[in-house]
Amino acid sequence: MKKIVILVVVAIVIFVVLYPRLKKTDPIIDTPASDSTSETITSPPSNISGAPSFAVGKNNISYVTVRNIEKIELYSNLEEPKTSFDFKELNGCIYLTNGGFYGEDNKHIGLFVSKGNVISGASSSPTFNGFFSISKNKNASISYNEPQGPEYAVQSGPMLFANGEPLTLQIKNDERARRVVVAINRSGHVIFIVFYNPSQTFDGPLLSELPELLSDLKKNTNLDFEYAINLDGGAHSTFITDALKLSELSTAGGYFCIKP
Repeated sequence: MKKIVILVVVAIVIFVVLYPRLKKTDPIIDTPASDSTSETITSPPSNISGAPSFAVGKNNISYVTVRNIEKIELYSNLEEPKTSFDFKELNGCIYLTNGGFYGEDNKHIGLFVSKGNVISGASSSPTFNGFFSISKNKNASISYNEPQGPEYAVQSGPMLFANGEPLTLQIKNDERARRVVVAINRSGHVIFIVFYNPSQTFDGPLLSELPELLSDLKKNTNLDFEYAINLDGGAHSTFITDALKLSELSTAGGYFCIKP
């Protein structure tokens, strides 16, 4: 009888010790967007560099600098919408950000050109008052003027920086939201920048605050950008790098895909 009792006790002890381990599996964890993920991270090419998120006041900022413009492609995402993560995987992007705005008619607002194909024509707008484009000979530009015969182009706005100086914005009904910006520095490199609230990642600065925030960023880094323009933000924005995963809540109208 004693042997049976001892065996039962031993069995219970073994069960108590091992059960949590047997039960445990690797969960799918929805980590905060400001945290690094546990996936294997490969070093980006030398012509592409990024910065992990860092705090500036109430906002976090992260950016990616692309020195080889050939690595940037722009795609529409309105005809057969895909999530940012699906699109990134399907197209072999190492980094991904959203593009410009679209309307309730599910069409791009203003000019949109992908691989030389004009998907939407330019329009006149005091808000969407600028153009980001990449020419066929792989030069990037941000300008108030419509580009002629670009390989890639998106009309967006408002313009935030011009000739190395911040612009003053007068915004009606301004609201806080996550903001995505594309800029070009003196060397012609393209810089994608995101501003967001780390505790509520679809939240961020007022649109009118962006020029000053960019000015502070320029003063405290070596980015030295000359021109910058606002892209779509808030629920339609996405910014995905090795260290940062900010996905969209609603469909992004287009994606900038940065190739390896």
